[in-house]
Parts: sequence; C-alpha cells; structure tokens
Amino acid sequence: MSDNTITVSCLLHQGSYRSETMMSLTRDILEFCQLHFITLVPKHLSGNLNVFADQESRIGPIATEWSLDPSTFQWLSDLAGPFQVDLFATRDNAQLQEFVSPFPDPLAVGINAFSLHWNDWTSIFLFPPVKVLHRVVSFLCQYRGQGILVAPYFAPSGWFPSLLQRAPDPVPLPDPTPCRSSPGKAGCCTATPRSTSFTRGDYENGPHQVGIRHRDCGYALTCP
Repeated sequence: MSDNTITVSCLLHQGSYRSETMMSLTRDILEFCQLHFITLVPKHLSGNLNVFADQESRIGPIATEWSLDPSTFQWLSDLAGPFQVDLFATRDNAQLQEFVSPFPDPLAVGINAFSLHWNDWTSIFLFPPVKVLHRVVSFLCQYRGQGILVAPYFAPSGWFPSLLQRAPDPVPLPDPTPCRSSPGKAGCCTATPRSTSFTRGDYENGPHQVGIRHRDCGYALTCP
C-alpha cells in the first residue's frame, strides 16, 4: 500500500513513459518480485490513514495515533457499551480486541473501515481522523445499530448537520479528557467549553445519539 497515487499507478501500469526515473524504479521492483516469486498487488491508502510509513521522520503523532485514556473509554463503555469493534484503530491504540486497521494487520478483523459493512455489528466505537468525518457521517446515516463517535463539535462543517440528524442529543465528555498517542509518545487533549460526546441510540426506535468533542492538542478528532 502507498499513499502516493503516482507510485501506485506506475506499479499497476508497469512503469511510466513520462519519467525515465519512475520507469527504471518500477522495472527494478517488478523484476525483484518476479525473481523472488512475489505477487505484488498495489493499492492506494489515503495519507491521513497511513500511520506508520513515515513514523520515524515525524516528531509528533498524527490523527490516527491518538487514543482515549482507559478511564474515559470505560466511562463511554458504561454509558453506551459494550462495543463489539473499534472501527478506526491500530494494534497500538485499539480499545477493543476486535479492531479495524487502516492497513493490513493479522491481528485486525478487517482493513479500512470504509470497505466494510458496518451493519455486521450492532454496537461500534469510532475515533476517526477528522479528515474522514464526512465519510464517517455518511456511513453512520446507513448504519442501523448503536455506538459512540468521538468528534469535534464543529457547526460550520458540511457534515455537521447530517451528524446532528443522526445523533441530535450530544452528551459532554469528562472534562478534561486525557488523550494518549501511540506508540510511546506523550500527549494530552483538553476539552473546550463546546466539547460534547454522544450516547447510544436504537436506530429502529429513534434517532441515534452521537457525541462530539474538540481537543485542544493540534488535532480535531471525532468519536461516533
């Protein structure tokens, strides 16, 4: 997987006539794979989900590396759980044994939450990067179960009205809420006065309540 569309395109098309360098690199890669009987299946992974590719070159965590502290997650579980799956996580920050990873991982129950049928579960936990919130809300509108979403309370956003239709009664998270980064990086998220979180709701019997909050840590994160 690569978050570079040009790289994926070159591998899929076995090179590029527009760049001698890319053609040469692609040929070397394909010849290596053929020599070692490797089947290469190039796929694109959105940059905001590509957690580990450039991890060593970064001085701080990115959106998908944050996780709630255990006490806050337990508070949410008592409020709306138990949850069956953590849809946006890695093995380093997953809150549940069953989690969906943005990249291949033998410990994960699936890859890329947007490629799965969320209705396979009746109770879900979501703490996605803010950049994919519009897609998360779109999926939630089709989801028939219940769960918790952690998200910024950001009324000007295009996805916000749809989220409030699906989850009209936000519930404030504990204030402040510590937020850990992974792997092994310190971090803390403090709630703002507008921070909110949503509780569970039964889709068949009424609107799904959603919790939204904003974190003052350089990242706007969400939780379904």
